[in-house]
Amino acid sequence: MDLRTLSLKILIAFTLVFSLGDLNASKLDSLKKILSSETQPEKRAFICGKIIANFESNYDSALFYFDQYASSFRSQKNKFGEGYMNYWAGFVALETAKYDESKDHLNKSIIMFIELQNDTMLAKSYMRLGFVQYTLGDYETSTKTYFNALSIAERINHPIITSWACNLIGLNYRAKPYPDLKKSLEYFNKALEIDQRIKNPGNMGMVLLRMGSVYSLMEDYDKAEYYLNWSMRLADSIDRRVNKKWTLEAFAGLYKRKKEYIKAAAVLQRSLAMSREDGEVPGIIISYRSLADIYQSLKEYSVAEKYIDSSIALSLKTNVYQTLNWLYTTKSSIYESKGEMAKALEYYKLGMQIKDSLFSVQNGNNINQLETKYQTQKKEKEITLLNKEKETDQKLKSIYMIALCVAALFICIIIYSLFKINRSKKLIALQKLETEKQKDLVMEKQKDITDSINYALRIQEAILPSREISRDIFEDSFVLFKQKDIVSGDFYWYQVKNGRSIVTAVDCTGHGVPGALMSMLGMTFLNEIVNHMGITTPAAILSELRDRVKDTLKQTGSEGESKDGMDMALISVDPKTLKLEFCGANNPLWIYRIENGNTDLIELEPDKRPVGYFRGLGIPFTNKEFQLKKGDRIYLFTDGFADQFGGPKGKKFKYKQLQGLLAVIADESMSEQYNILSKTFDTWKGNLEQVDDVCVIGLKV
Repeated sequence: MDLRTLSLKILIAFTLVFSLGDLNASKLDSLKKILSSETQPEKRAFICGKIIANFESNYDSALFYFDQYASSFRSQKNKFGEGYMNYWAGFVALETAKYDESKDHLNKSIIMFIELQNDTMLAKSYMRLGFVQYTLGDYETSTKTYFNALSIAERINHPIITSWACNLIGLNYRAKPYPDLKKSLEYFNKALEIDQRIKNPGNMGMVLLRMGSVYSLMEDYDKAEYYLNWSMRLADSIDRRVNKKWTLEAFAGLYKRKKEYIKAAAVLQRSLAMSREDGEVPGIIISYRSLADIYQSLKEYSVAEKYIDSSIALSLKTNVYQTLNWLYTTKSSIYESKGEMAKALEYYKLGMQIKDSLFSVQNGNNINQLETKYQTQKKEKEITLLNKEKETDQKLKSIYMIALCVAALFICIIIYSLFKINRSKKLIALQKLETEKQKDLVMEKQKDITDSINYALRIQEAILPSREISRDIFEDSFVLFKQKDIVSGDFYWYQVKNGRSIVTAVDCTGHGVPGALMSMLGMTFLNEIVNHMGITTPAAILSELRDRVKDTLKQTGSEGESKDGMDMALISVDPKTLKLEFCGANNPLWIYRIENGNTDLIELEPDKRPVGYFRGLGIPFTNKEFQLKKGDRIYLFTDGFADQFGGPKGKKFKYKQLQGLLAVIADESMSEQYNILSKTFDTWKGNLEQVDDVCVIGLKV
């Protein structure tokens, strides 16, 4: 290539880059202009989502706009907007190979759409999350997530998401290390039927090329070529680059199986060029690996090594693990072809280790069980609908007979009622005497129950730790603890373990005797988790506690079962470094810092879910860290104080007023803060009934 030709190509490349940049900037300016004039909240969310999605190849830019828009929707208490922002930020993070960030955004969107009961966006969020899990090689979790989306999509009759889910479930069955090609084709055919019916060419093209790939693996080359040619024609007709790229990749696999290696290599170079242009990391990795395989077959081992090493390096750099075992076994095969058996064995073992860690035989069984469970539930719903139809027909036939019987019965009732009235007059006198006896019996039973509850109180007080937290743990402290009834559903707990000071305030479901039983379970479990198991990380403590509550109360999410659980705030402090770790289930943590005469509030937000059964149960609790300073004041609490009705208008005290009160008294001694809080609560409540148990813990560092 001469210098002039090279200069011309560079000039064209720069022109393309700047043209695309201008195009994106123009599109962004247009969206911003539309946003500035839009007032309807949901439409604003859609526009903001398009702006974030506009940066699908630049996560940092997408994150800049996400922070801005999500914060705005949060301040407006617009959960749909906040959830929608997380959905698109998760999409961009996935496209740019930032998988941990993608999972975090998508899990947040799932929680919000569950709360909003927005099934469409919930199903879409599950689909995106499932693809992240697939990309990381976690096929079992990915399949479970896809089936969640499929179940919702079928329930709400959403064909596009149904097709999308069937397509990716089929991909999972094909891609896992122990493929089930028949199952894969079954779900691809379901997706194809839907896409043809609703005219959805984009998804249909991906289904066709994947079907061609499966038939190639099954060595049915005529069908493979039929579906791949169909896919390429469709991709050309709608100008869909991603479909063209993956169809080329599938054609290369077909040619390789037919031993047409030169043809396969040429097709792969076209596919690789498209992936590089689009910055599509998984596509580059797979093209590198496929080229290595082709050049190994051509006995050009140095070229094969170059491609496989590039593929492995890019996989490790971008955390794309689902094909890593495939890459290592390919490298092993290259060394074997060269006669370097020691290195071949080394990479073969490495590939098998990764294969076993990503996908054991048991995991394969689990995926099949998930599919079986889904099909069973679907059949049960169909049977239920048929039975309801039969019941409806039977009811219509019975209505006429019932109408005739009711008329005759009504006449009999009138006659019987007249007879009964006369008889009732005689019974009233006898019942009056019986009522007096029952009243005496009730009073006696009530005294027995009260005595039993008072005894339960003595047991609960014996189990609760002292309200004077040791000064070895914190410089000063108080525990304000007021039961609504004789025994409490709130409790406090602290312990020193492995050099860390652990403190929590817990609000169990209910109050009185039911709440007290839950609190006894909670204290028992915390003692086992911290003292016996040695767990001191707050998020790990809450996760273990959640599992124990769920298992003990046999919570599976079935209709009508117990939904009991706990809201809590838990901290773990290293007294040497003053490093604080926090995890909350619905309850936050407040830290007041007094510097230069100013009192500043630092609030650590909790996870918005309880310790117990919750839709989205598998989402882990979040561990948060904070560097304390000497003199900081820490407050843990349940909702009883803020929810108490009272004052001149009989309204709730509320958290904002509690924050203001603590800011005023934070500089006082802990004993004085206790007196002020207790007196304020009693004065605010006045003659009204206490609505809930109250627990507030104050700690001075």
